[in-house]
Amino acid sequence: MTPISLTRRETLAGIAAGIAAPLLARATPAFARAATDAQASALLNSFADNLLRLYPEQATSLGVDKGPWAPLRSKLQDRSITGQHHVAQVIRADLARAEAIDTSALSFPVRTSVEVVKYAYRLRTEGFALPYGDGPVADNSWRNTPYVVIQNVGAYIDTPLFLDADHVIKTSADAETYLLRLAQYPHNLDGEVERMRSARGMGLVPPNFLIDKAIGQLSLAAKNASEGGSIVDSLVRRTRDKKIAGNWEARARAIATKQVFPALQRLFPDQFRGVALDTFYRAINKVERSLIRTDADEVTYNLHIMMRFDLELDLLEGRLAVKDIPDAWRARMKSDLGVEPPDDRDGCLQDVHWAVGSFGYFPSYAIGAVIAGQLYESLRADRPELDQEIAAGHFGGLFEWLRTNVYSLGASLSMPEIIQRATGKPLSAAAWLRYIESKYLEA
Repeated sequence: MTPISLTRRETLAGIAAGIAAPLLARATPAFARAATDAQASALLNSFADNLLRLYPEQATSLGVDKGPWAPLRSKLQDRSITGQHHVAQVIRADLARAEAIDTSALSFPVRTSVEVVKYAYRLRTEGFALPYGDGPVADNSWRNTPYVVIQNVGAYIDTPLFLDADHVIKTSADAETYLLRLAQYPHNLDGEVERMRSARGMGLVPPNFLIDKAIGQLSLAAKNASEGGSIVDSLVRRTRDKKIAGNWEARARAIATKQVFPALQRLFPDQFRGVALDTFYRAINKVERSLIRTDADEVTYNLHIMMRFDLELDLLEGRLAVKDIPDAWRARMKSDLGVEPPDDRDGCLQDVHWAVGSFGYFPSYAIGAVIAGQLYESLRADRPELDQEIAAGHFGGLFEWLRTNVYSLGASLSMPEIIQRATGKPLSAAAWLRYIESKYLEA
């Protein structure tokens, strides 16, 4: 199996799940007659080639950044406005190439692959009608968003994690390509600033709760980069483990402190100016009543969930009529949270769940918080140095604990069995309550 055929299969599998996009279009003649499987497969392979060129991180994550693809090992995707325009141009060109195929003589598997590609590319082409946002079409497509940088979107999250988890370092050449990618990181951050300013000029600004969360994340990322932090430690640790000689720490630290840190500050310059980290931490962790579930802090969030669960249970068991939901909602908000929505938009219509039939889904959010609280308590007990490690930007111990106790088990055990094994206790809300009390009742 060649790297290209592997990549095509990986690509088509991703496309089937909504992950699709081409890259640099190569001239391939349209088929005047019915295409053969070989011709169609060659065209699909060329789409995969384009994908790798536009998203070189994918070549590394798939393990195919070797041989003819080795130059991609030192590159990151282009997150600038120009880069986004390039993606749009290539998708349209490759879509035209896919639609030119006469699929009548193709085998069922190949024809299906072609049709899936066409569908995915048409969908993405429609997305480019919006001149803003972040819509990665080769990786992480699950998080398409109109906002370029928010609390879970942006190079400030993706690049450090990618360099640490996917960029393998076994030789000095690997370390050099790590540094080359690290040097491109601030340019990607600036590219996102350019796109954020463009979106703001069109009147697109994230809601306050997203900005608050993003600034909180960015403040930690900026502090981390100002000290070198994880993007330096990842290279130093792995070159040391492999006994790869070189001035790796000084070179990486120079990039982190002199290039990455200023670029992170440029994302939200006004908000970062003159604000102490402790002040900022307290500001983004305040507790207050809110009308909107997604605006809620972690103390009051589960009250929103409990109210929704009670209402949908009453609805399903016949104690509540659909027409009475708005009034019941307002009454519960007033009794549970002390606030009352002025209209249904900020009341019972704020969520999509019931509209799409997702009854019984809301409790999963609360269960997730309870699980996190119990895992976190056991993690801290096993690694008393956790706070110091995170403060220094070192996440290896955290990830190793999660891999050993959670991730590696996959679906081999049920959720209650994983919790019992990882924490030594059955799932309960006790650890989450202790976490909330210790964090918000501290002096």
